[in-house]
Amino acid sequence: MLVRFDHQNRLYKALRLIGPIHLNLNRVMNQALSKKGLTETQFRILEVICENEPMTVQALARNMSMTRRSVQRVVVHLSTDGLLARTANPKRAGSWIFTPTQAGRELCQNATRLLAGLLGQEFGDINITELVVTLRLLNRIASTLEMSDHEDRGIAQTASA
Repeated sequence: MLVRFDHQNRLYKALRLIGPIHLNLNRVMNQALSKKGLTETQFRILEVICENEPMTVQALARNMSMTRRSVQRVVVHLSTDGLLARTANPKRAGSWIFTPTQAGRELCQNATRLLAGLLGQEFGDINITELVVTLRLLNRIASTLEMSDHEDRGIAQTASA
């Protein structure tokens, strides 16, 4: 019996898995990070600042595909907790530039090790070829969705129909 491979349908089914995976990963990360006094969102923002310092709230929001307001709330919390330092942005009055404090860097490194160990225990049997292909695919999907104009591709019309 010959079964036709429907590329678009299989791609859709694969992409549909991202939502539940994301929600479950957030749950697992929140449980693990609570031991370090962080939420998943706080950790992700701290991690991005540690990797790309210094950063403004606007740059963080763009980098993370989040609203400026939600990033601002988390950054204020991380600053209050002594994990981020802020300095005035010389390019824009009333704007701040954020860098990790030593405590922020150490907490980020410890949390990263914790998560890597936890995920390594669960998924240590995934081989390097699978990881390379998965990273390549996810990076392509992420960059395409970030840059695409959804209305030009008919996504907005289809979703609202």
